[in-house]
Amino acid sequence: MPRCGLCNGFERKPRDYRIAFDSKPSRLDTSTRAGCPICTFLRDGIAHFEPRFGTLSHVRRVYVWGSTVDGDGSVEVELYLDDSTKLRLEFFVGADSTRPFNNMKSLPVISGDTASEASFSWVCRVLGNCIKTHSRCNRNTITELPTRVLDLGPPERAPDVRLFEPSGALASYACLSHCWGKARSITTERKTLASHRDGIAWGSLPKTFRDTINFVRKLDLRYLWIDSLCIIQDDIDDWRRESAKMASIYQNSYITIAATKSADDHGGCYSTASPFDLDYPLTMKLSEKVSQATLLQVYVREKILHFDDMQDVNASTAYPLLTRGWAYQERLLAPRVLHFCQKELVWECQEFTRCECSCFNPAVSPKQEHSQVIGDWAIFEPLNPEERQSEIKKQPYGEIRKLLRMIPRAFHGKRSCVSQEQSRPADDSTESQPKVEAPLESSHEQSEVYNPVDIQAGTSNKLDVGAVVTAMWHKIISEYSHLALSVEGDRLPAIAGLARQTESCKTGKYLAGLWEDSLAEDLLWRVDEPLQGQSQRRPESYRAPSWSWASVNSKVSFWEEKLGDYQFRIVNAECTPVRGADCFGQVTSGYLEVLGKLTAASVLYTGLEDRMVDSRHYKLAIEGETVPFYADYCLCGDGKGKLQDKEEVYCLGNFSGERFIASLVVRKLECGSKYERIGIVARPLSSKVRVGITVTEVRDLAHLAHLSTIVLV
Repeated sequence: MPRCGLCNGFERKPRDYRIAFDSKPSRLDTSTRAGCPICTFLRDGIAHFEPRFGTLSHVRRVYVWGSTVDGDGSVEVELYLDDSTKLRLEFFVGADSTRPFNNMKSLPVISGDTASEASFSWVCRVLGNCIKTHSRCNRNTITELPTRVLDLGPPERAPDVRLFEPSGALASYACLSHCWGKARSITTERKTLASHRDGIAWGSLPKTFRDTINFVRKLDLRYLWIDSLCIIQDDIDDWRRESAKMASIYQNSYITIAATKSADDHGGCYSTASPFDLDYPLTMKLSEKVSQATLLQVYVREKILHFDDMQDVNASTAYPLLTRGWAYQERLLAPRVLHFCQKELVWECQEFTRCECSCFNPAVSPKQEHSQVIGDWAIFEPLNPEERQSEIKKQPYGEIRKLLRMIPRAFHGKRSCVSQEQSRPADDSTESQPKVEAPLESSHEQSEVYNPVDIQAGTSNKLDVGAVVTAMWHKIISEYSHLALSVEGDRLPAIAGLARQTESCKTGKYLAGLWEDSLAEDLLWRVDEPLQGQSQRRPESYRAPSWSWASVNSKVSFWEEKLGDYQFRIVNAECTPVRGADCFGQVTSGYLEVLGKLTAASVLYTGLEDRMVDSRHYKLAIEGETVPFYADYCLCGDGKGKLQDKEEVYCLGNFSGERFIASLVVRKLECGSKYERIGIVARPLSSKVRVGITVTEVRDLAHLAHLSTIVLV
C-alpha cells in the first residue's frame, strides 16, 4: 500500500527536523476513508473528545507531530478550535506493549484517581528508591521534632488527633504545604491551645487536612506539621519565633505533602479525573490484509500539562499552590515533596522529578538546582574562605561543571563592593573611621572576597563560588517576587527560610533581601512589568528600605551582564529587625551609607494621557540627553512617593557592564540629607552597529557628576 500523502506513514522526511503535518479536518477525514491506518486511529482518538468541542466542524486546523531527528518527542495532536482555544492530545501505547512505530512512546496507563491504591503503590516505589539511592535526600531522616506537631496517634485512636509539644524528642515527621484560602479554617490560637492539646475533633478539620492525615498514616508516620495548627496564630511573638524556624522545619522533614491543586483548605488533596481525562483505549490495525492484520492497543488522553508548561496553563487554576509566596520556600527547602495535582501525583526530591504519567522529567528542576547549588555548598560554606576553597577543590570536576551549566555567571570573577570601612569589626563605631572622599578607582583596586579557583588546568575559566551563590540568590528572588502573598508585609518573612539556608554560603550579613558581600550586584534589580494600578504604587506601610526589592509589590529581575568596574562604595549598611524577629524577618528600618558619583537629572512623563504609565514611558533628562529608565513603582500615582513631571532626581554610581552603564535613580527626601531609591537606569556605553540593531551613542556623563556621601533609606 503506498504511503499516505498526509501523514507519510509517520516517517520523517529527509530534510525535516521532525515528523509534523497540519491540515484541515476534512483532509484528515478523506485520508481516513482512503484506509490509512495512522490517520484512522488519529481520527478515532479525536472523535472521543468531540463532546468537549462539538463536531469536527468546530475545529479549524489539526496539527500533528512526532519525534525529532534526535528521537525526542511523541505522537501529539493539537486541535485549534473556532473559539480560539486549543485542545492538545497525546497518543501512546502501554508500558509493556509493542510500539507500532518508533515515534510512539510507551507510557504507563494511569488510573486518574490519586486516592487509588495504584497511585499509593507508585508513591511507595518512588519513595523507596529515594531512600535507598539518594544521598542528598537522606541527610536528615530522624531529627528533633518541631516545637509543636500533630500527633496522629496509634491506629486504635484514629481518627482524632492532638497537638503535641515534644520538647526535643527525635522522630520522623511530615509537613503539609497548602493554600489557606480566603475562608480561614481551623487554627490554633491562645484560647484553643489547651483544648487542641487534649484533642482536635475529626469533623472540625477541613478536607485538605483530613486527606493529608490519612495519607501520612498510610506511610506509617505518626507526626505531622501544619503551620496553621502548630503556630499560635494570634500570638505575634510565637509566630515570629516559629516562622523563623521554617528552614529547619521543612529541611528536616521526612516528606512534605503539597496540596498543589487546591486553592484553599477545603479543596482536599485527592482528585478523580473526568471521563475525558482518563486514558482512552483505541485499536490500531497495521495491515488491510486480514491474514496479516496486526491489532495493537493504543491510548489517547488530553496531554497533562506539568510545571514546566506554565505558559500553556492558567497556573492559578491548575496549580494554585505554586502561585503562593510562602509555598515557594517550602518546596525548595523540603528534601522530598509529593504534589497532589488535578490528574496525577508528581514527585520532587533533591535528585529527580517524576510523575505518574512519566512525561515530566525536566533536565534540572528549580528544586534540584537549588539543592545542588545552595544545599550542597552549604555543607562546607561555613568555613573561612581559605578552608572553603580547599574543600571546593576536592569536589568532583563533573559536579562543578554541572553548577556552571546551570548558572553561567559562575564564570565571572566578580568582586565585592564592600569597602574596607564595611569590613571592620561590628563593635567599631562609625565615627572612629574617617570617610575618604578621594576619587573612586575601579573595582579592580578592591580586595576580592573570594579567590577564584581554576576548574580545569589550561583554561582561563574561573569558578567563583560567591558568584555562583549570588546568581542563585538572584534567580530565587526573580522567581519568588512575582508570587502572591495574602499579607504584603510577609515579603521578607516568607523567604526567610531560604535566606537562612543561603547564609551558610555567604561571608556578609543579610540586609532586607540583599547580602553585604554582593551588594553591588544585589542593588541592580529592576521592575520589568508595566506599573499600572493601585498595587504598583509605593506601599503605604513600611516593610523594607527603598533600595531593597522587598520594598515593591512587583516581580523583579537582576542585571544580566558581567559587572566590571563601578564607581560606587558602601561605607556602612544596617537593617533593624522588628521586636522579636531575627535579621531574616521583618525590619523596621534600614540604611545604606554610600560614596559615589551623583548626577542631577529630571523625570519626564511620556505616553498615556491619564499618566498611569508603565516604566517604558518614564525617561530621564540629563544635560540634554534623554534616556529611558525603569521605575520601581508608579511615580505619578497619588499617594506616597508621587513625583511631579520634570521633578529633580539623581543618578547614583556608575556600574559598568559589557554594553551598558547602570545607575541607581534616587530622590532627596524632605528630611535632611537622606535619599530614597525610585528606579534604575541603563545607558549604552558606545555606538555599536549590528545587523538590524543600532544602539545610539550616549556620551560619558561622568564629567557631569561629583562624588558625594549620601544615606539611602
